[in-house]
Amino acid sequence: MQNSSLSFKKTIDMLEEKCNKLVNESGVPGLSVALFSSEKIIWMKGFGYTDRKKTREVDENTRFAYASTGKSIVAAVAMKAAQDGVIKLDDPLVKYYPEFFVQSVHEEEAHKKITFRHLLSHTSGLPSEGPPGGGFDENGEEYDPTFDEKIESLQGCWLTFPIGSRARYSNFAFDLAAYGLSRASGKSYPDFVKESFTNLLGITSIIYEREEAFKEENTAKGQLGQYEAIIRNSHDYGAGAPFLSIKDLATFARFLLGKGKINGKTIVKEEYLEEMFKGDYSEGYFDGAVSRFSSYGLGMFLNSINEEVRVFHHPGGAFGYGTTMVIVPEYDIGIVMHSNDEYNDPITPLTIETLRSMLEELDVEIKEKEKVDRREDPAVEIKFDELRKLEGHYSSVGGSDIKVRIKEGTLHLDSHKLTPHSNLEFSTERLLVVRFEMNEQNTPEKVVFLHIDHGWWTAKYLGNFKEIPEQSKEGWNKYKGLYLCYFYGIERSYFVVTSNKHHLIKKSNFNETELVESNVKPNLFFTFSGNGYEFKEDYLLIGGNVKTFRYENPVQEITKLAEEEPKHRYLSKYNLNQLENMLRALEREDEAESIKKINERLNKD
Repeated sequence: MQNSSLSFKKTIDMLEEKCNKLVNESGVPGLSVALFSSEKIIWMKGFGYTDRKKTREVDENTRFAYASTGKSIVAAVAMKAAQDGVIKLDDPLVKYYPEFFVQSVHEEEAHKKITFRHLLSHTSGLPSEGPPGGGFDENGEEYDPTFDEKIESLQGCWLTFPIGSRARYSNFAFDLAAYGLSRASGKSYPDFVKESFTNLLGITSIIYEREEAFKEENTAKGQLGQYEAIIRNSHDYGAGAPFLSIKDLATFARFLLGKGKINGKTIVKEEYLEEMFKGDYSEGYFDGAVSRFSSYGLGMFLNSINEEVRVFHHPGGAFGYGTTMVIVPEYDIGIVMHSNDEYNDPITPLTIETLRSMLEELDVEIKEKEKVDRREDPAVEIKFDELRKLEGHYSSVGGSDIKVRIKEGTLHLDSHKLTPHSNLEFSTERLLVVRFEMNEQNTPEKVVFLHIDHGWWTAKYLGNFKEIPEQSKEGWNKYKGLYLCYFYGIERSYFVVTSNKHHLIKKSNFNETELVESNVKPNLFFTFSGNGYEFKEDYLLIGGNVKTFRYENPVQEITKLAEEEPKHRYLSKYNLNQLENMLRALEREDEAESIKKINERLNKD
C-alpha cells in the first residue's frame, strides 16, 4: 500500500471551484465532500444549502439520506455479526426467519436455500423492489409502512433466476439481510447496528427514521429537479433510507480502507471483512458507466485501475438524494460525497474527476482502454449459423439486461441493428464497436461494446433463449393498453402492453420487453430475464409484488389537471413527452396529439 502524505492541494482547489459553481450556477441546492486516507480525513467541506429555501448552510455534520451506499454498511454489519457468532454467511435465511417463502419456476423449496451471502451479493434471484414504501409504491406521499410490513409484502413473490446462478441488483435482498440480522440478534435492526457496529466506530449522526431525521435542523431535504422530494420509505433499513453526515460516512469508509480498523482499533478482523471484496476486478473503473457496475462482492461494486489496482465503490440515489463512496486501498485514498439533487446527479462525474485528479497528484498514469470505432469499416457477410451462435441473453449485476437476436436475417442488440465487420465484431450508429468474446467451447462468454456517450459496457452471457412454445394469444386483447406506475409514492411513469407476431410486449420510453406465457398459472407471463408479469383484474403485478395500473382516460385527466394546477409535477415536459410517446405506441394518435398540444402550451421553453 502506498501511504500518501500529500495534501492534494490541486484536487481540493478543483473541488472548491467545481462545488461552488454547482451550487451557485447549476441549481444543485447542496453537497458535501470528504477526501481521506485510512489514518485521517484529508479534507472535508459542505457547499450550498439544505434546501432550495436556503434554510441552513451545508457543513460536515449535515445529514443526507445515503441511499444504496448504505448497502456497504449492511454488509459490514453482517461481517461483524459473523465474527461475533450471531450468524454465518452461509446460513439460510429461514434459520432465523422460518416464515419466509418465495416461489420459483427454477427449483423446489427455493426459500430454504437463500443465504446471507446470496442476499449480500445480489445472487438470490429476488426482485429489486417491494410494493409498500419502496420505489414503486402507489400509495401516495402519506403512506410510510413499517419495516415488518415491507418484509411481509415479499412473501410469495417469484424469483427471477436460479439461486446463485448469476447476480442481479436487488434492493429487497438487502432489506431481507437487515431483517435476518434483526431476527438473529433479537433486536431491532437500528439498535443492533448502533450497539454492535457504528458506536464502536464513533459514528453518531446515523438516523434510521425519517420523522426523527427531519426534527433535526441540520438535515438536507432531497430534490427531484424543481420539486422537493417526498421522503417516504423511512423504514427501508437495508436498501438505504437512513441519514448520515459526510463526516461519519468518511469514518465508515476509513474503516474499510483500514481493513477493519479505525484509529488503531480493530472492529472487524480482516479475514471477515475481506469477504466483502472477493470477486472479479477485470472491468476498469474509468472505462464507462456500465463497466463500473459489472461486478459485485458483498455490498460493494468491484473494479480496477490499470487492470491491477483494486477499486471498491458504491453509489446511491433515492428520494432526491445522491451519495457515492470510492476507495482505492493500493494508494490509501478514498472519496465520499453527498448531494440533495438526485435528478441532476452532480456527484457521479465529480467523483470520477476527483479520483483522476488524486491519482495524477500521486503520479499514477491511468491507462485508458483503447477507443475503437468500426463504423466506417466495410461490412462483411456472415453465415447464418455463425450469427445464431451469438444469440442469447446477456446481463450485468447493475441491471443492464440485453437481448441479442436475429431479426429478418440481421443480428440485433436490443433495438440496435448490427453491421457486421467480422464474425465477432459489429457496429451501429451509436455503438462504435460491439465485440463478442467466446470461450473454449465456442459459445459466447460476454459482449463488450463502446457507446458513443456512455463508454464501454460489458454484459455476461447467460444462455440462449429457451425454445418458446407457440403462444396461445387467446384473450391477449384484455392485457393490452396504457399502464402507469408510481415511484417515490407520487412520481409517475408510463408504459404500454401491446404485441408483435409472437409475443406480448411491454414497452416503455427506455426499453421493450417480450413476455412469454408461463405454464404455472393463468395470466402469468415471464420476461426472458425471468421477471414475472401477472395480470390481475384491476392491475398488473410485476415481479410478484409491484402494482401497476391501467390508465383508461389520460387526456381527460391531464386536461383537467392543466386547467386546475398547470404547474403540477405530472405536467412537466418530460412526463407529458413520455405519455405522448406511449399513446403513439398504441396508435392512439388523436389522444397523443391532445397531450402534445397541452405540453406545448404549458412548457413553452
